[in-house]
Amino acid sequence: MGQIRHALRAFALLDMAPDEVLLHLNRYARLSVPGEIATVAYLVLDRATGSMTYATAGHPPPIVVRPDGATRWLDDA
Repeated sequence: MGQIRHALRAFALLDMAPDEVLLHLNRYARLSVPGEIATVAYLVLDRATGSMTYATAGHPPPIVVRPDGATRWLDDA
């Protein structure tokens, strides 16, 4: 799991979209740690615009909690 976590950090530095990061992470994991499984949710927040992009792989959808306490599932990854 540590190898996958470090690989995710490395891929995140390449400034790719979340779905591309997870594509590369999946390829890495299949070659480096065959037979292991992991789930991941990867989100990128642009603080300047307030926009967010994300992708998930085998992980339950994230939940957004608004300042007023309202919640929403991010289930369209």
